Order: sequence, then structure tokens, then C-alpha cells
Amino acid sequence: MEFPLPTSAADVQALRQRREDLSTQLTSAADRRQELVNELKSLPAPAQEGVLARIRLLDNRILQLESDIAVTGQQLAHAPTAALTAASLPPFVPAPHSDWDDAGMAAMFIVLIPLTLVLFRLLWKRGTAQRKMVTNPIAQDVAERMGRVEQAVDAIALEVERISEGQRFLTKIMTERPAMVPERVGE
Repeated sequence: MEFPLPTSAADVQALRQRREDLSTQLTSAADRRQELVNELKSLPAPAQEGVLARIRLLDNRILQLESDIAVTGQQLAHAPTAALTAASLPPFVPAPHSDWDDAGMAAMFIVLIPLTLVLFRLLWKRGTAQRKMVTNPIAQDVAERMGRVEQAVDAIALEVERISEGQRFLTKIMTERPAMVPERVGE
């Protein structure tokens, strides 16, 4: 059986809408059928015939809906590409302007700008901290040399302290010595 193919974006849109409607009807019919099956289990045998007849009708309706969905899918599959592309783009409808839009924008700026600034500040700090953590071989060599120079200066300071202790000791001895020196003979 041959069905007419959509030739325009409006035809494609109408077919898509029909397919959605058929899917909704199929879901509804399947739900009703399941309810009847559940109801059938609790009914006595004489009352089950009417429910079985309704289930058969729903089965036929479900088959018809599935067939219609398949036909609609075939029509959409054979539609020209230009019609499909034009139908997939939603028409531009400008949103109506309201006072809430202005208030929403103001609130957004009041909240988002400080948050953005905080985020950028944290990222900046993280970047500088990572740069400090990165050690290059030249800086490491300089740090080692500075450590050795510091140790040498400490050793020199200790030796200077010892020398100054010795100087004080000698100065003390020299000041006490004239009292110990015997007087010169012949004076």
C-alpha cells in the first residue's frame, strides 16, 4: 500500500505530531488492557466473557496503532532531506519581555559576578602555588649552594667566637702580668 510522502516542513511536522499522538494512544490502550487483565483474574468465570471481549477489542486497536505508527515512520523515512531539516528547526519566537527578566538579570549579576571573581581568585592562587612548587634544576643547584654557604658562615662564626675567647683570655692574662713581673734591677 502506497502512502503520500511529505513534501514540506509542515507535512513533516504534522507526521511527527501524528506519530506522537499514535504513541500516546498506544500507551493508553496498553495500560487499559493491563488493567482489564488484572481485573479478569479476580472475576468469576461467567463475568470473564465480557472482559475477554474488551481485551480482544483492545488487542485489535493496539495492532492497528502499531501499524499506523509503522506507516508514519516509513513516510518520515522517505521524506526529502530539505523538508526534514526545515521541520527540525524550531521557529524563532521572541520571548515576551517582563519586569521579572530585569530583576532576574540584576539578581544574576549580583550573585554570579562575586562568585566568578572568587573562582578566578582561587584559580589564580592555585596557579601561582603550582608555579612555586615546580623546581627547575638551576634553582635547585642554587639552593644547594646557598645551603653550603650558610653552613660555612656558621662554621666561620664559631671559629671567630673561639678566637675572640682566646683574645679575651690573653688580654686578661696580660693585664694581670705587670703585678707578677719583678721589678727591674738597677732602677
